[in-house]
Order: sequence, then structure tokens, then C-alpha cells
Amino acid sequence: MTLDVRAAEFWEPAKVEAELRRVYDICAGCRRCVGLCPSFKVMFDRIDTPAVDGDVEKLPAADLAEVSTSATSASSATTIVPTRRPTAGRSIFPG
Repeated sequence: MTLDVRAAEFWEPAKVEAELRRVYDICAGCRRCVGLCPSFKVMFDRIDTPAVDGDVEKLPAADLAEVSTSATSASSATTIVPTRRPTAGRSIFPG
């Protein structure tokens, strides 16, 4: 998915949700970011529930939104998490 706000796909809810799930799946396998931002604790608390059991595809849409809205420092994880260098219109997460 592109991060170019001028692209039509950027505004498609299904594509945004798919990208969030892709990134959260990467995060769930790494967890180096715990303690950097409240959103990570929220995300891992939701991913670790018995109903989800680590499977990001089972996260309810409301949980995806809660994680996004609890973020306070979008760039805090980039110093610790193995990401690629940000480029115009691309996610910092490999994939």
C-alpha cells in the first residue's frame, strides 16, 4: 500500500485495514517497542487475548482503531525496530 495521500488506495478503508494488520503482525513478532508509546501496550494486550491468540487477522476492527488512536509518537519505534529508511509514499515496515 502506498502512503501517498494523493493516491486513491490511501483512502480505501479495506486497504488501510489490510496494511494495519500487516504491520501489527510484524510488530507482534518483534515487540522491541514496548514502553515507547501507549499504543504498543494496547496492541499487545489485544493481540494476546485468548480470542485472538496472537492471530492479527482475528483482531476486531475496533481494536485496530483503538491502537491507532492511542499512538502518541509515530517515529519512536524507528530507532529500535528493524525498519527500512522512510521513503516518499512507502511504509517503513518491510513487506
